[in-house]
Amino acid sequence: MKNILIYPPLSHPAYIYLSVPLLLGQVQSLGIECAGNDLNVEYFNHIFTKKYLEGALIKLKNYENNSAEFSEKPYYKDKVAKIKSYLSENIDRAEKTVLYIEQAVAVFKSEQFYSSELFMKAYRIIKYAQELLSLLVYPQAISYGEFDSDFYKQSYSDLKEEVLNKDVNGFVEYFEQKVDELIGPDTKFVGISVAYNRQLLPALTLAKVLKEKKNVHVSLGGNFFSRITDTLQKTPEFFDIFADSITIGDGEQNIIKLIKAVNLDESLDDLEGVMYKGKDGVRFSESQVITNMQKIAKISLDGYDFGQYFAPEIVLPVQLSKGCYWGKCSFCDYFHGKPRFYTKTVSQAVEELKYYSERYGITKFEFVDEAISPHYFEKLADKILEQNLKINFYSMVRLESGFTKEVLEKLYKAGLRMLDWGYESSSTRIMELMNKGVDIEKREEILRLSSQAGIWNHLFIMFGFPTETKDDALQTVNFLQENEDIVDGYSCSIFALRKHSKIAKFLEEYNLSNKQDKDDFSIEFSFDEDKKTIRQKETLLEYFGEDYMKDKLINKLHFYLSENYLLLYLLKYGKSFVKYEKFS
Repeated sequence: MKNILIYPPLSHPAYIYLSVPLLLGQVQSLGIECAGNDLNVEYFNHIFTKKYLEGALIKLKNYENNSAEFSEKPYYKDKVAKIKSYLSENIDRAEKTVLYIEQAVAVFKSEQFYSSELFMKAYRIIKYAQELLSLLVYPQAISYGEFDSDFYKQSYSDLKEEVLNKDVNGFVEYFEQKVDELIGPDTKFVGISVAYNRQLLPALTLAKVLKEKKNVHVSLGGNFFSRITDTLQKTPEFFDIFADSITIGDGEQNIIKLIKAVNLDESLDDLEGVMYKGKDGVRFSESQVITNMQKIAKISLDGYDFGQYFAPEIVLPVQLSKGCYWGKCSFCDYFHGKPRFYTKTVSQAVEELKYYSERYGITKFEFVDEAISPHYFEKLADKILEQNLKINFYSMVRLESGFTKEVLEKLYKAGLRMLDWGYESSSTRIMELMNKGVDIEKREEILRLSSQAGIWNHLFIMFGFPTETKDDALQTVNFLQENEDIVDGYSCSIFALRKHSKIAKFLEEYNLSNKQDKDDFSIEFSFDEDKKTIRQKETLLEYFGEDYMKDKLINKLHFYLSENYLLLYLLKYGKSFVKYEKFS
């Protein structure tokens, strides 16, 4: 294949992530030969096998004898101690994990998934497998979630060290074998999409292997790199080691221009939205072109093997808009100071959903928009019902008063089963500082109407916002605990000062000072604050109370369901079962 787009590990293997299928559809719509590859799900199918875990356990048992060259590394003694402790305390569990890992994976991929007992057994085995494999690459980790290391920072120098250090980089061997499968004699271009920090190590490892072993143009792209353009422009060595180019901004346009130039052996000079190393250093001209949502092609899943994903049914991500129609939250860095919002027409959106249903047999969807307005959502529901389209979906939304009883009931009838609401805080003062732009007093009423319509209410909560007091935080905790009838689930985050947020530009308004770069590849600042707020999850657990956490969350099935899994369980059993089902 002449051109290949790759989504690298580490992300949840139940999900098809949007970036590669979206770009693939755009490229193919113009008649350009291109294939997509989900290396993330392939990687997890590779490591969660009996053969691979057997080999990993043997390596753990022999680690100290085979790692003398790493004995001077700062993490070495800690790693040896953790491995010894694990083998002495958990060897029986490790051996059972090896024995049952393939059965566990099979549960997620079959109808056995819907047995809550079998689901939890499989969930635990997968967690134990991650624990075993993470020890082998400590202080890195094999995980679906974010990773933070006491030994490595988010800096270029540390990232380079991690990529080169085979003692902590478990991807080298896998990618060295895999690229021979991926890259054919006619391949000229390979694009690697990076959406999350946790993908950096595998993505850069893959890029380095490709540059060393194959004569192809390696390009990196994705939302992450758009947030560190200043650092990249000051690091020309990055392009010698890892990438020939990086696409910045709207990928649908930039990737096409870049692929055409590479295929025709043309210069990259004057290509907007493409960063690369020229004779005079790193060159970059920011693209001002925004792709018209109504001209974006349909997602392409041609060549994807749905049977590889860790779910009995695919929930497909679909993007109906770009940007956020509010776009003024003080903590958000989505816009980089350039507010913009575009939507597909309702007719176009429904036609696409119908296409995915007919072509790929997919009837479950996640709308991955920053927020969809009540007005747009009502028109979308009307069109779905008019077309008699049998689908289900969930989405992120703002607590807007436009979500009336009539709108929410109509959405449920059209197939909506879950909403992720940006609730953030119960403190009026904190909400005003956040500049959420919603009627704070009406939020509880909206949640109650949504619950009465049969919709699962999931709330996004933020603690530790600048100047937040214990009383502010407890207002939020009390609201969650006193409104269990209308709050079905929630996720809690701790405030982080994003480099491109409004707060970062106006520190004094939020009683912050001493803003400093954490690391050159970090998208956050460190800072000092006048009042102590929640900075540790341990403090947050104290606020909620151990008994409450155990009874209301940790012992509940839905606490362990990712959003795709949650949608499938809601459709199978209904809201009441999912909310109250416990496990032993």
